[in-house]
Amino acid sequence: MITFRELRDIQKQEREKAELSKVPPTFYKDCREYITKTTEEYKKTLDPLQRRLISNSVDIIQEINNCRYDKIVHAAATGKEIKNMVGSERNLYDDLNETFTDYKKSIHNPQELKEIGE
Repeated sequence: MITFRELRDIQKQEREKAELSKVPPTFYKDCREYITKTTEEYKKTLDPLQRRLISNSVDIIQEINNCRYDKIVHAAATGKEIKNMVGSERNLYDDLNETFTDYKKSIHNPQELKEIGE
């Protein structure tokens, strides 16, 4: 299972690097399990520090997800291949890349532009 320290390390890498950081293939599943386990522990103790840990962890996971999402969208928009995608990130990239490619073709069709210029 993932730890808070690992989440912070991944967050730092995602902030500092232009490419996606390498995460376990089960990263998102691991995050859900971590939050579930931490929440269960909090319910047993009602420790305010545990509650803060949950809140901070959720914020970090959301930031990691947003950073990765932005990088994937940018790569798909530019047609750049991207490494270290996990889970449904590959589907997101492929779908976006296809959509951007179709869009570019529809507005930048060289034959159509040539006909307009005649």
